[in-house]
Amino acid sequence: MKIGILTQPLHNNYGGLMQAYALQTVLRQLGHNTYIVQREYPKTPFSRTLWEIHILNIARFILRKKLLYHVTENDLRTIRKNTQQFVDKEINPKTEKLYTDNELKKCVDREQFEAYVVGSDQVWRKAYSPNIGNYYLDFCENNDKVKKLSYAASFGTDRLDDYTPEEVERCKTLVQLFDGISVRESSGVEIVKSEFGKEATHVLDPTLLLEKEHYQKLIEGKNVKNNEGKIFYYILDRNVNTTDTIELIVKEEGNTSFTISPELPLNDDNIKNNIDKCIYPGVYEWIKAFDDAKTVITDSFHGCVFSIIFNKPFWVFVNNSRGSARIESLLGMFGLEDRIINIHDFDIDKFGNYQPIDWKRVNYIKKNKQKESVEFLTKVLVK
Repeated sequence: MKIGILTQPLHNNYGGLMQAYALQTVLRQLGHNTYIVQREYPKTPFSRTLWEIHILNIARFILRKKLLYHVTENDLRTIRKNTQQFVDKEINPKTEKLYTDNELKKCVDREQFEAYVVGSDQVWRKAYSPNIGNYYLDFCENNDKVKKLSYAASFGTDRLDDYTPEEVERCKTLVQLFDGISVRESSGVEIVKSEFGKEATHVLDPTLLLEKEHYQKLIEGKNVKNNEGKIFYYILDRNVNTTDTIELIVKEEGNTSFTISPELPLNDDNIKNNIDKCIYPGVYEWIKAFDDAKTVITDSFHGCVFSIIFNKPFWVFVNNSRGSARIESLLGMFGLEDRIINIHDFDIDKFGNYQPIDWKRVNYIKKNKQKESVEFLTKVLVK
């Protein structure tokens, strides 16, 4: 079956890239022909040419306003050059980049997909998706010949606060046309039922459908250096509290630490003056970090996921701004709620009292959930 996968743009987010890769891989293992449908954010002033930027700055100079640096497409290509290598090599085939609803409609009319899978990641979080209606398959609303389903779709939060009442009603109408609905969080099951009046299946993130050995094989022969350090910290939103807590844990454990991230935060000044230090390390390096680590400290959903895949002891800071429901649901599924660290009430003296993770039990749960998740895909795509 020819399947179009609609996921979020393939940019720098390691977890986002890995879930797209994993879902495509799993569907291919099930015998399907898959394409990533590259729905992109609309072009904005972020995409202006250098000439346009000069014109704008001339106007600001005349008006005696501070000159602003506008990040260009060339800058973005530089920042993404390592992650883009993974997208180019491992996530294929995919459509051209589609910036508008009209471009999306022309593409799907041309490709004639037999099914669409929306997923995974926070595809149903309005703020994170280029056009929320597209992620409920509004572009094929009147085509009853194609199968429509979601796999591990996530709202990111436990409420639809960022949807307008009109958007809720519109998405409710579109959801009724789906042949199967699965979500990544237990809270998502409740949202689909209460807001859309439909039943949803709770499944694993697609990255958890592939084993550690698959990812280890993926990085073989890639000339990825070994990491010097035992504690891998992968923090999306660094602040004084997280930095201080990490330092306390590293000191308590008597180990050294390392990270995989740009050297400097991505802001206009750093991109303008130190762009070489704003480049994301490669995806293979990110995977290798989990393989090398003794312990992982993270505030990322996929940081937790890959710790589980690689059976690495981990600690997680819950990041409410990015959505805590997804991490709490993941940890609850595996009985790992005690891995959450409250940075506002952290006591290093009690840190050594935590029980080690029972990986035999965790892996048993994972194996059963893998079976249920693949059965969902198989059942919907063949019925």
